[in-house]
Amino acid sequence: MLKNLSIKKELFKSKKAFTLLEMVAVIFIIALLLIIFLPNINAQRNHASSRVDAAFEKTIQTQVDIYTEDNDVANLKVDPWQKLKEAQLLNESQRKQAVEKGYTIDANGQVNLPKKE
Repeated sequence: MLKNLSIKKELFKSKKAFTLLEMVAVIFIIALLLIIFLPNINAQRNHASSRVDAAFEKTIQTQVDIYTEDNDVANLKVDPWQKLKEAQLLNESQRKQAVEKGYTIDANGQVNLPKKE
């Protein structure tokens, strides 16, 4: 029994482990990398969001242009998003998104997004 205990002690002594200093160094490096990369990630997220909005506005404008080729722009004065949906140019989720974001269609058939305050 005593012999087994001494063998186990030797096994544990021979294994290397991280020291406290090494652990602190690793945590410091990870924190430094986070400080460097997090602002960039947020900037990229904002850039991607603005690109999505621009693409959606272009899609809506294309659908309005298609609608106005067959119909008068004046038809879009009252509930334009529902009319575009009924013409099967928008689906329900696109209609909801246009309403929620506050897109408007002017008298010339141009799609506009209100400026953010």
